Amino acid sequence: MICRDRVVAITGAGRGLGRAHALEFARQGARVIVNDLGVARDGTGNASSGPAHDVVQQIRSLGGQAVAHTDDIATDEGADVTGRIFEAEAGKICVMDAFRHGPSTDKGARWNPSEIGEAVTALLAKAPTPESVYGA
Repeated sequence: MICRDRVVAITGAGRGLGRAHALEFARQGARVIVNDLGVARDGTGNASSGPAHDVVQQIRSLGGQAVAHTDDIATDEGADVTGRIFEAEAGKICVMDAFRHGPSTDKGARWNPSEIGEAVTALLAKAPTPESVYGA
C-alpha cells in the first residue's frame, strides 16, 4: 500500500483504464482526484461532470476518499484549480496518472501525431508537481 493516505490525481478517470486505476488506487488507500472532462472518447461532445462524479461515488461507496475535478488541466486555469485541490487535500502527491485521450477538436479521432504530442505535452507540462505545490 505504497500510496496509503497520499494524493493520486488521475486524468481521464471517468471511464476505461483511468477509471480502473482510480478504483485500484482508492482500494490501496490513496485519496483520489478523479479528473475527467466528461466528453466522448474521441474528445468530442459536450462536457459533463457525470463520469467523474460517478467514479467518486463508487470510490466513496467502497469506503475510499475521492473528489471530482472536471477542469481541463492542459489549460492554465485548469492546472491552477488542480494545484489548489492538491493543497486542500494536504497529502503528499504520490502519482499523476494521465489517461486523457487527445486534443478536443471537431476532427474526432483524426489527429495527426504532432497534435497528439502537443496535447500530451500541454497536459503534463501544466500539471501540478510536488515541487510546485509543496516547494520541495
